[in-house]
Amino acid sequence: MKNIFTSITMLAFSLAAFAQTLQIQPNDPQYQNLKVQGLLSSSVPSNLPHRISGATQNALSQRDSSTGICSACMVELDSTFSVVPFDFGATAPEYRNDDGSARVGLPFNFCFYGTSYDTLFINNNGNLSFSGSYSSFTSFAFPNATFNMLAAFWADVDTRGQLSGLVYYKITPTAMIVKWENVGYFPNQDDLLSTFQIIITDGTDPLVPNGNVSFCYGDMQWTTGSASSGVGGFGGTPATVGANQGDGIRYFQVGRFDTTGTAFDGPYDAADGVDALDSLFFTANVCDTINIPPMAFDFVCDTLDLPTLGGFFSSIALELELTALAPEIGQTVTIEAQGFPGFSILENTPGNTVNFKYAINTAEMPSGVNTLSLMITDNGPGGKSTVINKTFVKSGSTVGINNINDNDIQIFPNPANNQLNISNNFKGIVSIIALDGKNVGQFEVNGNNNNINLSDISTGVYTVKLSSNGTSVYKRLIKQ
Repeated sequence: MKNIFTSITMLAFSLAAFAQTLQIQPNDPQYQNLKVQGLLSSSVPSNLPHRISGATQNALSQRDSSTGICSACMVELDSTFSVVPFDFGATAPEYRNDDGSARVGLPFNFCFYGTSYDTLFINNNGNLSFSGSYSSFTSFAFPNATFNMLAAFWADVDTRGQLSGLVYYKITPTAMIVKWENVGYFPNQDDLLSTFQIIITDGTDPLVPNGNVSFCYGDMQWTTGSASSGVGGFGGTPATVGANQGDGIRYFQVGRFDTTGTAFDGPYDAADGVDALDSLFFTANVCDTINIPPMAFDFVCDTLDLPTLGGFFSSIALELELTALAPEIGQTVTIEAQGFPGFSILENTPGNTVNFKYAINTAEMPSGVNTLSLMITDNGPGGKSTVINKTFVKSGSTVGINNINDNDIQIFPNPANNQLNISNNFKGIVSIIALDGKNVGQFEVNGNNNNINLSDISTGVYTVKLSSNGTSVYKRLIKQ
């Protein structure tokens, strides 16, 4: 056994010495073979050239006025975006690559923990860096005394798969947007794809209110490449989300992710499900503070329009949940709530992560606009706070589900499996709305073939909103 260990050790030293001379680069077949075999180290950042031996404040949900879907800060690609021109053999115009980087100049100064930068590196593996480029494909937890980066999703991104999207960027006089659009993972895998984005600004651009950085997430489908011990895109070393100055002191961490699902127990406990990031939007000021204010996220829009339905909504309370966290280790978060009639707290226990559960009884809630204000405070230096205001509007159709007669529009079957039918006399928009107010599906029907595919909608209880000519009717739907 000792002789085998000695041989492996000598091989590692030989490879390291060889790399110091030949400077093997990502996308080089020899680099790829060594990475697949697990012979590359991702333990230290590697600036150019690459060697084998190196390796806010809140989450705001916004409702799209045309679709009704809760969206966030995701900027749609258009002709003003360019593909990031990655190095190491990546070929124009797509620059598909693994572990590449690109040096980019800025027309503004970006403040990162007290230092201003007008040049940075876009690294293929889900992060931006400032002191040099990083090809490191296996992430580390923050704080870390080595890496100097903003990590929207630090993991082993690989865009060489045929179905993988690319990495794009756009620079304005006061902001830069970098978007990883439907990207795959190592090696060349494109069965699962993830979309996420970083925006940095000079601190004045309205793209990032009350800060200079935002992270935004679309559909997140994988966490780990095989060179980081992942299997099928999951497991192994978790992906990291956060910011790290590199001095072991100034940092924040949102979480580490290594599996599917929405499970989330905070930034410093067990690794969590990547689906918890779907549609989330985080902003922060990373200029010169050592205490980032608490962050909060949920799946409910800032403004939630509750129709005054009889029968269904008047007989139950909507149970909702918001998660707040202190992005620094050891801090405790507390939440103070100021609500309205019909609002009640179900769970609110201080901690590094707080799951704030509450209920809205629509029968007791006054008609019109009702505001829930949450003051989220940490016990770090200066006792930083974040205020979340959520608006609940009691309005809309007064037609109760139990009051609909035979002349009204019908939906069938109900309960439904993967297909829902709407009466053929209805022409308009059909929206499927979850109990938390999130629009999970929207369809247009023309009165001729009013069949709707529900296969992408999870089992549960929903409201079906049927809108036509400025009026709406609401019905209850059970999806099996």
